[in-house]
Amino acid sequence: MSYDLTETTAAGVTLPAVPTTEPDYASTQGTIPINLPGLSLTLSGSLSAGDSLSITPNPSVFSVLDNAIKNIKEATNNNAAAQAVGQALHNIDIGMERISAVRGQAGDLLNRADRISANQEGRSIQLEADRSRAEDLDMIQGISDFNNQQTGYQAALQTYAKVQQLSLFNFI
Repeated sequence: MSYDLTETTAAGVTLPAVPTTEPDYASTQGTIPINLPGLSLTLSGSLSAGDSLSITPNPSVFSVLDNAIKNIKEATNNNAAAQAVGQALHNIDIGMERISAVRGQAGDLLNRADRISANQEGRSIQLEADRSRAEDLDMIQGISDFNNQQTGYQAALQTYAKVQQLSLFNFI
């Protein structure tokens, strides 16, 4: 399969086609990757000769402002100026919605980073406390506590062994 990439400018001028040859459509499992400068996409589905795809970029907020200023300056009458202002406000609103969406995503990522940082700080404090308790142990007190626990454990084992030996036949 082969396809041609053509670029049409904003003024409607079509630039020369860039012929591209892809591997067999069946070998790509029904998808065709397309890589353009600054853009990468994959076409999938049933493709046939003569199909076309149009990609239009979203203008930046700054280009919207530049176009609004240019259109207002070039307005021939009040109606054209009002229309240019209305279109500019609409495009600025769309740009602000995109900025708000990206700002929300950035806030989510910042919150996630803050949670991770707080968790790591809590773990660090806990590990420091554990290390401190291990290093600051009074050896005499530690040995004494260990011996007390060992004596209690031995007494419990002996009591359990005595209880196991009891049976009803011992009382008859």
